[in-house]
Amino acid sequence: MGRLIRWQAAVTLAMAAIAACWYGWAGVMAACLGGGGNLLAAATFMVRTALLPPDATPQARLAAMVRAEAVKWGASIGMFAAAAMFLPRQFLVVIAAFVATTGVYWFALLWDVPDDRPKGVD
Repeated sequence: MGRLIRWQAAVTLAMAAIAACWYGWAGVMAACLGGGGNLLAAATFMVRTALLPPDATPQARLAAMVRAEAVKWGASIGMFAAAAMFLPRQFLVVIAAFVATTGVYWFALLWDVPDDRPKGVD
């Protein structure tokens, strides 16, 4: 999971650099808000699910994941609302950075995961 966060941070910084060329500092803030909001939501999800004890029941795990997903959605909606209010001219940059960092999830499915890795969050 640590690798996912590092890649999302790298994509956020890349989007901020690209946005700086067109929109200056406002573009950098918009890209950081879009990518950083997604990164924060993913980190919140990971922390909330990682706090489960190893002997938690499947029902407790599912309930924790549902609550964590609700928090993740709330963080994302709050980020989009803040972006619409404070950076309306750069809202497409916010969306582009959010989509780019969300795309990291899809590429993460292609990563090779060794069988001998320790259990839990890395």
